[in-house]
Amino acid sequence: MLQTKAYKHIRSKLLSGQFPPTQRISARRLAEELDVSLTPVREAILRLSNEGLVHRVPQSGTYPRQVTRDELQGMLELRQAIESMAAAAAAERAKPAAVDEIRHCCETFGQLAAKIERQDPSHPTGDVLQQAAKAERAFHEAVVMAADNPVAERMFGECRVLTA
Repeated sequence: MLQTKAYKHIRSKLLSGQFPPTQRISARRLAEELDVSLTPVREAILRLSNEGLVHRVPQSGTYPRQVTRDELQGMLELRQAIESMAAAAAAERAKPAAVDEIRHCCETFGQLAAKIERQDPSHPTGDVLQQAAKAERAFHEAVVMAADNPVAERMFGECRVLTA
């Protein structure tokens, strides 16, 4: 449970850019921040290393992983293939609740798009743009989940970690 808490916290900080690429990630500081021992933080960092979000440098420490342009291109291509396959599978076998979730995501995104259109187009507010980005991510995830393919879900999650 503590490892999951640490994992989610560190992952969130990594994905939101709160760790500059050259900043060493301090397990001790994170443990203090979370009010937990070092063990769950170290376990979380190991998990993040296995996912490719951080890299460990011997005799130096752990740092946020910088993805190369070629890696990013490869992950985006793989994600596109997974999402295309998932959309086709979802069209054939999605359960009604999954279709409702996709519909809800579309409606939410449409409402946010309308809000953006009503704003000054050269200065949309960050809050609405963040909400729209969140709705867009939820839509893609809902389509993959509707395919009911655990392998696709896992691969999508792995690709998405670095392409979202």
